[in-house]
Amino acid sequence: MRGVLLLATIPVAIIANSGRVTLTGILSEINTEWAQGFFHSLEGWIIFAIALVLLGGLHVLINRFAGKNAEEPGVV
Repeated sequence: MRGVLLLATIPVAIIANSGRVTLTGILSEINTEWAQGFFHSLEGWIIFAIALVLLGGLHVLINRFAGKNAEEPGVV
């Protein structure tokens, strides 16, 4: 479980940060102040929360599909 979640952090981080860069670019085209200061920090925390939720969801999926088989007696 730990290894899978550790490896999953790489694509989740890439996806979350590319989304953040895209969103920052779009916001800077609308209003340059939105891409700086408080809004930039807030956007970072929101993206962090989304990435955390994605990893938590992956953990739940792994437990749901792989966890049942691992708990049954006689299953290797």
